Amino acid sequence: MGWTTLISLLAWSQFFANFDSLPPRLFLVLLVPLLSAIGLSLFSTTLKEILGQIPPERLIYLQSFRIVVEVLIWLLFVQELLPVQMTFEGMNFDVLSGLLAPIVAYYCFTKARWPKWVAIAYNILGIILVFTIVTIAILSFPTPFRYFMNEPANRIVAQFPFVWLPGILVTVAYSMHFFSLKQLLSSSPAGS
Repeated sequence: MGWTTLISLLAWSQFFANFDSLPPRLFLVLLVPLLSAIGLSLFSTTLKEILGQIPPERLIYLQSFRIVVEVLIWLLFVQELLPVQMTFEGMNFDVLSGLLAPIVAYYCFTKARWPKWVAIAYNILGIILVFTIVTIAILSFPTPFRYFMNEPANRIVAQFPFVWLPGILVTVAYSMHFFSLKQLLSSSPAGS
């Protein structure tokens, strides 16, 4: 709640709207949760205990929220608020993580017909997909290192409530993959 409140207030005050600074201020929204999620995944014994109590399929089923996120991103593109490369019409294939989530969770754990390595591979693919779209988003910022020059530039994510996309939703996506991998690699859940 504290993180959501902080980034919301900063976005509301236009703090992140300055893309002239290097690195852009919006990088705080990306780096703080990423470093926190990596730190928790690697070093938290409490997280390991909590993950031991969660059925492994739940962390994967949760990834289906990305279907809705990708539809919302596409709707922002239709309204000419985001560039095409950030959608599934362009270069964003992150929707695959959401579409595959219930299938992988069901067959790896609910039915226990697929081996655990399929869930591990799914998580690795999901991490690659989420970081690919984050890279595309960064290269669409109106900065000196902008690569995608088509309009509109990716400015809207610096505004409230759209700052929740990189600050909350992207964070949840990669964190659930990190946590699922930690769980799968440190235990022998059903379907292994």
